[in-house]
Amino acid sequence: VDGTRTPEPLVISATGSNGAVVTAAVASSGFFKLTLPPDVWNFTMQLPADWDGIVPIAQRAGLAETGCTPLPGRTSPYLIVFKIRRLFDVTALKWEELADGAVQPGQAWTITYKPVNDPFAILRTGQTDVNGVTSAALTPGTWYIYETLKPGWAPVTPAGVWITLDQYAPPGAMDPVVFKNRLAH
Repeated sequence: VDGTRTPEPLVISATGSNGAVVTAAVASSGFFKLTLPPDVWNFTMQLPADWDGIVPIAQRAGLAETGCTPLPGRTSPYLIVFKIRRLFDVTALKWEELADGAVQPGQAWTITYKPVNDPFAILRTGQTDVNGVTSAALTPGTWYIYETLKPGWAPVTPAGVWITLDQYAPPGAMDPVVFKNRLAH
């Protein structure tokens, strides 16, 4: 991850067993460099909002922490890894248009969030609730989001849409994906 393109620059802190703290910024290459004497160190990274830690595991906007990491000293550098990712909460809204023209939230419709050309992203599905809403936490990349049509309903809006999520997009609310169907006569 380019540590210079997140909402706040990414910084690694190392705290030694004696309480000494050393910090370094994560570069655009995703690497950081700390010059540390032999000791047992705890490495931490404060994650930005909407980012979580894969290694080490950390909640969104949490503190990723290696725990006690012995560095006995050697001539070659140590590789300390923080694998993090951005998550986007993507909401789908479902509307049903009745024969009299009235519109109501669509309950119990299946919405699928399918990753495109990303073997590591996970296909998600959700059922709309009584308000016609379902959502999924998606990783950056291209996604095809589609509804499963029910018998007796015809799409008013496209039954599927493509979205691309950029991990460096500014934080904030996203527009929902909207699906609308009309009761067939």
